[in-house]
Amino acid sequence: MGWKAFKNHFKIKHGLTVEKDCINIGSSYVHNLAVINTKTGRVSENQTFNGFLNEHYPELKEASTDKILELLNTTDVFLKSIPVFTYSDNGEILEKLCEKIGYPNVTHDGLIMYENTFSEDKNKIIERARSELEMAIKWAEEALKEAQEELVKKRQHLSLSKSNLQSHEVKYWSNKVE
Repeated sequence: MGWKAFKNHFKIKHGLTVEKDCINIGSSYVHNLAVINTKTGRVSENQTFNGFLNEHYPELKEASTDKILELLNTTDVFLKSIPVFTYSDNGEILEKLCEKIGYPNVTHDGLIMYENTFSEDKNKIIERARSELEMAIKWAEEALKEAQEELVKKRQHLSLSKSNLQSHEVKYWSNKVE
């Protein structure tokens, strides 16, 4: 994908990241001030911050989808390919490449390198992934415990409601006046 060619062509000074089928242009506070669909070349603007493209990238706003797709289909050329490591949600350790390490830089495939999820040191990432997986287990166990406690309360409420109905029927329905 030619995200770098796209960034250079439109002189993008804001952060640029690649996600599934889109490129986000944004800041450290709002990552999607503008979104470019990588399949269609369509550019859309965050409605909360309307005017971002007019102010910062009018050429991009006016660009044809054909031009955008042409740039995105370019093979990017990187000056450096420094290995850096990160991890997936399932704990798999992933090796990526980048030109410059650290936030707010991105990997060759367009991922922003947050300090707590990327490192040149694979062992640090292995430890971080393990820690994240352990925390996921802890949170799941706490949520399960809370759900079990809530289930006990709901069963008690159901039992009490059935008992109340039974008492009501004995007291009132058996002596009901017709």
